[in-house]
Amino acid sequence: MIATNGTIYWRISFGSSAITREEELIVSFDTEHEKFRTLSYPANLPYINKKKTRIMELGGRLCLVDIKSASVSSTMVIWTLKDYDNCIWVKGYSIDMAANWDIRFVLIAKDYEQWRNNFGPN
Repeated sequence: MIATNGTIYWRISFGSSAITREEELIVSFDTEHEKFRTLSYPANLPYINKKKTRIMELGGRLCLVDIKSASVSSTMVIWTLKDYDNCIWVKGYSIDMAANWDIRFVLIAKDYEQWRNNFGPN
């Protein structure tokens, strides 16, 4: 669960560990207007891996961090919700990582405690 700018966000899943965009939702609750809403994921994100996709706050905005792993390398992609009303996501960063890197130390977020809770060791 993430809170930013008076809105609380969380994810709801309906499928297995690697699921389509239709099987997972981001739900928001606007605390000022007391209204719920569902948000879609970025259109260029064909599926969601529940273990490697996280929501977080970065720079006062909702972000989606997606880690794609391959046999030789991994890529971390950070999407930012640019327009809440129209649900427009912008791909902000794409970080290529060597396969032997420990991804827990790659992302330096503004709020380390939040980062550690989302990505750090359990």
